[in-house]
Amino acid sequence: MSLGNYEVRGGDLILSRDTNYTTSKSVSPSTDNVRFLAANLSVEQPITVEDVEMEIDTFTGYGDRDLADLVNSFRLQVDGSTVSTYTPSGDEDDDDNNTIEFEGSFNIDSDSSIQIVGNVRR
Repeated sequence: MSLGNYEVRGGDLILSRDTNYTTSKSVSPSTDNVRFLAANLSVEQPITVEDVEMEIDTFTGYGDRDLADLVNSFRLQVDGSTVSTYTPSGDEDDDDNNTIEFEGSFNIDSDSSIQIVGNVRR
């Protein structure tokens, strides 16, 4: 599974990859807290972030299995605190729906770290 590029639409902010973490790694089945994205968010002024979306860029090599077969859940974390969760439905790899959405809003008052972590199924 590969995630697409991330995009920020907004004012004075910079989202950059956290270089403390690798961009790819192999994990064993039943591994919890797998980091799918780690980024640093730098803001000039406080902002409110709403409904973060993550696009699944490619979904190959898994046969007929879908995202719900591979991952129990995803958590969007800001500075180590979970601000939203997403549980795969199995429709994420369809041609019409390759995006997952973390619903809700949260405030960023200063430079922050953002992570998307998940629990891999057996």
